[in-house]
Amino acid sequence: MATAAGDLCMYDRAYKNDRHLAGDRNAARERARCCHTTGVVCPLAGTTTELTLHIPVYHGRPPLPHRPPVVRVRVLHGGDSTSAPEFDESQNMIRTVPTMRLRYGPIQRAGPFLLAIEVDGAHVMGSPFSLHCRPGAAVANKSSFDAAAYTVRAGEPAHLMFSCRDSFGNRCLEGGALVTVHNASPEDDPDALGAPAPPDTPTLGPQEGALHVLDRGDGSYAAVVTHRRTGMRCFHGCVNGIAVARPVRLHVQPAPLHAPNCVPYGDAFECFVAAGVPAILKLRARDMYGNVIESGGRNWEAKLEYREREGGMWCEAERAPSVRDGAGAGEYAVSLCAPRAGPARVLLRPLLNGIPVPELFTLALMVCPSPEDPGSFRLAGAALRVAVAGEPAELRLRPR
Repeated sequence: MATAAGDLCMYDRAYKNDRHLAGDRNAARERARCCHTTGVVCPLAGTTTELTLHIPVYHGRPPLPHRPPVVRVRVLHGGDSTSAPEFDESQNMIRTVPTMRLRYGPIQRAGPFLLAIEVDGAHVMGSPFSLHCRPGAAVANKSSFDAAAYTVRAGEPAHLMFSCRDSFGNRCLEGGALVTVHNASPEDDPDALGAPAPPDTPTLGPQEGALHVLDRGDGSYAAVVTHRRTGMRCFHGCVNGIAVARPVRLHVQPAPLHAPNCVPYGDAFECFVAAGVPAILKLRARDMYGNVIESGGRNWEAKLEYREREGGMWCEAERAPSVRDGAGAGEYAVSLCAPRAGPARVLLRPLLNGIPVPELFTLALMVCPSPEDPGSFRLAGAALRVAVAGEPAELRLRPR
């Protein structure tokens, strides 16, 4: 295909223009590499940061004296927008040390970011700078407990975790904030009788703190509290004396079953136990702090012992009592049958993984003679010796 002379001239001019533009870009890169910055630091979230751009001097004058260099500052941080840079024109054209004061920010998202500084479209020395935006000071309206509710057993320490955040929601990475945690209603808590109640105002001072707060040094805090009574508690947190928006609830559940604290009731306890007659003894489950346990299903080791008439030794009955779940939650029914009248005792131990625990429930009983056994009674009175026809006589029947 033939090419006209005009087309060759056009191609020649375009080639020369490309070479000229490439030279300008190379020159811009060289000028930008000669520029350097001072005051490049890791900023705090929410603050405007200022730095200084130093422009090199050639033979007593800055490059491109007919105009100031075009400087662009960009923050490369995913999803975060920053304000346009501001220039201090009074500092631009100083002949000896031409400088330019640049401002960028505020950055709202804490974490790593890149700061790019370009002069006439080319990066200055060290650009882009790898920086890290630090979280600001902790504020109450953004700080909160890590969970809305906690569950713990009675007698075990509960760690209420608290995290501080700055005004933009960034989690603080350092400690030092004044964090206090208060019981919402200490006057109703049997475990905290006499503890000071927080005032009605939303601003609370450190002297009203009811719990011990541990500063972990990484922006998180742990309020430690131990309760022995079951129930629901509510706690308020404060940062620098200002209450946070959402309190935290603590649900205290019963501790494991503690046999010595179980409460006996039923016919065998409230009435009497007769020899040879089956009887039912009932138990209400309790933990070691006396809290009601509303769950059953525990297996028990049960023994029935009686005292011998001669020697006073305790002997185990051949027929051991049986334990089953009662009608109510956390109730147990003990079926027993005493072989003879006299002192007796019931020994109960809950099983843990098939092994009896050391804690023992003991109940002493006095077994009455059986009404179905005539040999268990003896007669006494004057009627055994003499009786007159037609006259009343006294005869007493006593158990042996």
